[in-house]
Amino acid sequence: MNKNLLLLLLFSFSVKAQDIKVNEKKHVTLLFESNIVSGIVSSEDFVFEYNEEEPDNMALIKAISTSAEETSLVVKTENGTIFNINVLYGISKKSIIQISDTLGINSKRIVPEREILLKKTTLKEKDNSQNSVKDNIKNSIRENDYTIGNNIINDSENKDIECFECDKLLKSGKSIKRILDEIYSVEIQLYNIFYLDNKLYFIINFVNESDSDYNLNYIKSYVETGNESESSSSQYLEKNPILIYNSNRTIPGKSQRKYVFVYEQFSIDKNKKLTFEVIENNGERNLFLKIPHFLINNPRKLKTKKWKKLFYLCLFAFLQNHIHS
Repeated sequence: MNKNLLLLLLFSFSVKAQDIKVNEKKHVTLLFESNIVSGIVSSEDFVFEYNEEEPDNMALIKAISTSAEETSLVVKTENGTIFNINVLYGISKKSIIQISDTLGINSKRIVPEREILLKKTTLKEKDNSQNSVKDNIKNSIRENDYTIGNNIINDSENKDIECFECDKLLKSGKSIKRILDEIYSVEIQLYNIFYLDNKLYFIINFVNESDSDYNLNYIKSYVETGNESESSSSQYLEKNPILIYNSNRTIPGKSQRKYVFVYEQFSIDKNKKLTFEVIENNGERNLFLKIPHFLINNPRKLKTKKWKKLFYLCLFAFLQNHIHS
């Protein structure tokens, strides 16, 4: 254990604690108000992951043993706040938990008043800049928009992107049922993956067995590096589709609905996976669909009847010439 982590643990005894429950079935996401500098969980029965190379405010925690006993998670963020979080084995009602700075203690030194004023001014300008970006994104979102990270994809604006086979794909009966995620009677499934003309087609199926509607807030897709069974930090790289086919953002209760995500063709290494993160609008039934490398690197070839398209194009051209002549 290095010196910084030892000091972190010693300092944590004076910090207010918050209880969270996790199990071995899925990660719980922790969102802090500031980027994470360091963190340690004092038991090998739990795995705590955060991005060390490109710090952000998100971390993942998961149990790896059904007999895991209560332990402590100590986290320090960039603004100097230290958190002492009690981790227990159990079922969490929330898949994403926001950790307020009020639950920690700020360890930074006392600075002169003038320096404090300068810092406040800088932070205020930074916050205003960030809020401006968020407001611009929020104001730009209209009905049938999907946000992928900070990028907005609108179905009506993507009609120029040809997807002649998308209707056919939505009706496809072949599925990969073993790749899925489920929470509170709502399930996301990888239905299938096809490729054609240097494009990948991901058919994603939502199954809503609950009585209430499931409304999509946003969908984020990214390539994730790291092993869930190891404590090493994961890395995330956004992978944005060029088209989302299906403009309906609501999956009614007791129903299911398919979507086609179209990407420029790509492949990933064996230690990576493509993750679809789905956030419910005004709800907490959030889903994480993780697709392994061997499925992405070995998609099915989409069979098309190109001769029919060519025939109709030639027929159309012939009729136009015949009419004008």
